[in-house]
Amino acid sequence: MTGHPYKRHARVARRTLLVVGEGYAEVAFLKHIRDLYTCGGAGCSMAIANARGKGAQHVVAYAVRTARATAHDQVAALLDSDTDWNEKVEAVARIKKISVLLCQPCLEGPLLHIHGVALDRSTAEHKKDFRDRFGGDAHDAGLLEKCFPKELLDDARARVPLLTGLLSLLGV
Repeated sequence: MTGHPYKRHARVARRTLLVVGEGYAEVAFLKHIRDLYTCGGAGCSMAIANARGKGAQHVVAYAVRTARATAHDQVAALLDSDTDWNEKVEAVARIKKISVLLCQPCLEGPLLHIHGVALDRSTAEHKKDFRDRFGGDAHDAGLLEKCFPKELLDDARARVPLLTGLLSLLGV
């Protein structure tokens, strides 16, 4: 005999994660990761906010304000290390319990590292190399989906700290 057709089924609360991206490229990357790793209602629910640039201090402050206004189990900030990342900003993030996902020196650095390119260059060199290799900027629609499939990300996870940290926060 089966249960009553109108009887409610128990709901299971999903763990929620808020990730604040520094700008449009970081938000595009976060959305790509969310689409690949949290589909079908499995695991953690990930909300994404855009701090719209202005450096590490602004991103952490924006994450603090956004976390205050919303309810999430965990808060993280995805930001570049090339603009005002310092011990003071790191201390604020630690005190406010914000997990920092640091891109060295910018998002294009870890994205190129996923494809096996060395990280020892400036921000401008990373951005130029990224455009040359992939035919556009990291925030361009569809570029991350085309050039960074799940299999590639899974293979790179162990050697790219940014990817390791983000996927760990998602519980995958």
